[in-house]
Amino acid sequence: MFKSKLCLALAMLGIVAFLIGACASESPSEVKNTTDALENTTTAVPALGQTTATRDIADQTLTPGESTNVTVTIDNAQIQALGLDEDPPADWTVAEVSSGGGMYQAALIEWPWVPSAEAGTITVIYNLTVPLGTPEGIYAISGTLISAEGTVAVGGETTITVSGAPQ
Repeated sequence: MFKSKLCLALAMLGIVAFLIGACASESPSEVKNTTDALENTTTAVPALGQTTATRDIADQTLTPGESTNVTVTIDNAQIQALGLDEDPPADWTVAEVSSGGGMYQAALIEWPWVPSAEAGTITVIYNLTVPLGTPEGIYAISGTLISAEGTVAVGGETTITVSGAPQ
């Protein structure tokens, strides 16, 4: 979904060459058990010198109504257009803390860097809040980074455990 929207946005700006062949994909946002959580954990394994993204979740165990900061660190190998799409569980609240120079699109939970991002480390931080009434369980966050080099899954931490009675 993000890729098609990013393609449209970049096409409007005349920047689409690097997205040729990119396809949208959806990832589950709720994991029913620990086995599913492990199966849904993705880590990017890029070639040497390739752009990567890694997620760090400050507190991976929350109760309904609590929040945590999520940090995505992008190691950008070259000056290029980038797009970061994060897919937290449905109905969870996302509030941007730091965009890392990207143009945060709140309705889509994505950060495009247009026309380009500088080479080096880029840090995106957002605050994620578990809605009141959320049942106990393990919930997944997935993400995708699109660059001139291709599309990679955001690696690192991918789950938050909700414990305690829904409020």
